[in-house]
Amino acid sequence: MSNTEIVQRVSSIATCDVKDLAQVLAEALEKVSRFEGLSSKLMRLEGVLKFREWTFSNDYSKNYLLSDNSEQRIEQKLIEITGGMTSAELDAELDKYSGPRKFWDEKGWRRLKFLSSKKFKTLRDSCDKEITELKFIINSEVTEIENSAVMLIPPDYRYSLAIETMLRFVRNLRASTWKECADLYEEQLYRWKMEENSVENLRLKQEIRNLTGTAAKGAKAAAIFSGLNLLLK
Repeated sequence: MSNTEIVQRVSSIATCDVKDLAQVLAEALEKVSRFEGLSSKLMRLEGVLKFREWTFSNDYSKNYLLSDNSEQRIEQKLIEITGGMTSAELDAELDKYSGPRKFWDEKGWRRLKFLSSKKFKTLRDSCDKEITELKFIINSEVTEIENSAVMLIPPDYRYSLAIETMLRFVRNLRASTWKECADLYEEQLYRWKMEENSVENLRLKQEIRNLTGTAAKGAKAAAIFSGLNLLLK
C-alpha cells in the first residue's frame, strides 16, 4: 500500500484498526528517520563551519583559549555549536582535507590545531556545496512528508524514537490502538527519565567519593586549623 493509499484509507489514527496502525507507523518511521538523518547531517556540516569561524573570534581567544579547563570548555562549545559533534568526529571531518591530525596540538591544551586558510577554504567550499544540495533534498522530503502517513500522527510524536517505540509495541502485541501506543510510550518516557536521573545521581555520588577520598587528609587538616567540624564518611 502506497503512502497516498494509506492516507486515503485512514482518516484518523485514533480510530484505525491494528493492521492500518502498524502500516501508518511503519511508513511514518521510514519518512521521519530519513528526514532526521538529512537534518542531522546538515546541522553537523553547518556546525563545522560555525565552529571554525568561532575560533577566529574574540570570545574564543579571550574567554576560552587560555582559561582553566580549556579543553573541556572548548569541547563543550564544539558540541553546542555543531549539535553534538565531538573532537574526534571533527578530526575525522578535517582529515578529508588535511590528512590525519589531532584536535589538540602537541602541547596539549594551549592551542587548537586547524586547517590552513587555503585548506579551510576547500573545506568551506565543499561544505557549502553539500549544504545547498542537502537543503534541496530536505525541502523535497518536507513536501513528501506533508502528503504522507506522518501527518496522521499527532505533532508531539512525529519523531523517530516515539514512532519506532510505538511500532514495537504494536508488533509485540502490547498495543492495538493509538491510545494504547501513546499511553505506553508516555510510561516508557517516564521510566527512561527516572533511569537517567538514577544514572546521573550515581555518577555524581562516585565523583564525590573520588574527590572526598583524594582530599580527605587535606580536608581534615584544614578542619583542625580552622576549628571546623567536618564529617567525612
